[in-house]
Amino acid sequence: MDCKVVLDSKKILVDRDELNFGANIFPMSLFEEDVSSYRFRKIDLKYLSDDIELLISKSSNTVYVLFEKSDFFDNHLLKSKILKRFKKKYVLTDDDFIVEHPTKVSLKKKKHNWDEINFSYDPRQGDISMSLYF
Repeated sequence: MDCKVVLDSKKILVDRDELNFGANIFPMSLFEEDVSSYRFRKIDLKYLSDDIELLISKSSNTVYVLFEKSDFFDNHLLKSKILKRFKKKYVLTDDDFIVEHPTKVSLKKKKHNWDEINFSYDPRQGDISMSLYF
């Protein structure tokens, strides 16, 4: 199943299903609920050609896109394969990001309508995640 993040609205499209976080409308049948989060039920979910897991935090109003494949890079996160694909898909440049730390970058607000979009890297596991705040 393909996943698409819509930058100019707070939406994520998963095949034919629309998750609209701006209006707080998404089909709950697609998720497993636990105390603190909703986890997307479907397996084989892909974004930017990588396997991902989709998690929604109840308390922080955040969607987490967890990339399953390890990714290593030079200098900072903008040099990773995942961020290169993200920039290509949405026609962005390095100047559209704020490098807060070599392992954390944020997309500048003028490039999206989410409250905030961050990418972070866990050096212990080599995993990259994207956080979409709504």
